[in-house]
Amino acid sequence: PLAIIKDALADMPHDHVPTAADWRNFTDAWTGMLNERIMSLTQLRDQIVSCIGCGCLSLEECPLRNPMDELGRSGPGPRRLNNR
Repeated sequence: PLAIIKDALADMPHDHVPTAADWRNFTDAWTGMLNERIMSLTQLRDQIVSCIGCGCLSLEECPLRNPMDELGRSGPGPRRLNNR
């Protein structure tokens, strides 16, 4: 978000135009954060399809919201009903 850029530039004097070295320092700090956000959004994109597959959108059972859910690892839908 723009607030992150604003915070990064807050320490710089207002009459100073950022140099290439300044931008390198900023981007070095942002690279890890951006990579984490990209990975998180990629996982969300890949997992949301299976969540929509069952239609429950349960905050307690959904593997998106409850990653340690044993039944969620078996796939979407009513896993206990399917095993009977």
